[in-house]
Amino acid sequence: MFPRIAIVDSVEMMRDGGSLAAIFHASDSCEYWLFFEILMRDLDGRTVERMGYAAPKIVNRHTHLDVLISWAQASTLLRQIDTMLCRNRGRDLNWLRTMQGVAASNGALPADMTKVMQSVRPADKT
Repeated sequence: MFPRIAIVDSVEMMRDGGSLAAIFHASDSCEYWLFFEILMRDLDGRTVERMGYAAPKIVNRHTHLDVLISWAQASTLLRQIDTMLCRNRGRDLNWLRTMQGVAASNGALPADMTKVMQSVRPADKT
């Protein structure tokens, strides 16, 4: 069962290279994240390729428990978030539209997202 959304805090891209999160509080007062983890592969130790997104999950930030959900269920939650998000929050709205596109494509990388990028992880020193 989905947590009942009470307040939408933000929708954002993480600094890990592209994971997406819609952060909200539910009627049980817990903070939750609807989280799309970016899937990447190392190309040469200095660059990575974004492959798409892992199955969506809802993370309870208080208990640290997470539950995998379907892309259709993620889309349902994103529609609820869309109705609650203030329209004057442009950055959140842009990331919400990105999440909706990812959910509609079952985890495909958005067309406007750079596929190959410099690694965000430092290379191992040997």
